[in-house]
Amino acid sequence: MRKSKFKPISQPEGDQVFSAPWHCELFALTISLYEKKVFNWEDWTNKLGNKLKNEPVSMADNLDYYYRKWLEALEEFVLHKGVTRLDDIKREVSIQMKQLRDDDH
Repeated sequence: MRKSKFKPISQPEGDQVFSAPWHCELFALTISLYEKKVFNWEDWTNKLGNKLKNEPVSMADNLDYYYRKWLEALEEFVLHKGVTRLDDIKREVSIQMKQLRDDDH
């Protein structure tokens, strides 16, 4: 793998990489799509890097921002590659949000 032109994101102190369950799930989904050859790693890192380049972030400062940008990049990839449709993504988000609300009650 060739060296990326983007600066690495600093790690938070300690062993914590994911600060919320959805961060971990998003990471796992990304790895799964990569293993299924939906995209190659260089394309992925460039796409994510481009999402982050205008507003660099320290993982120690704002993991949610970082993973929201990660999600945006992944959504664009799967839509562009025809893996899914926007309506399907919206439907799944709606289902997940309903389950979260139901779990809170």
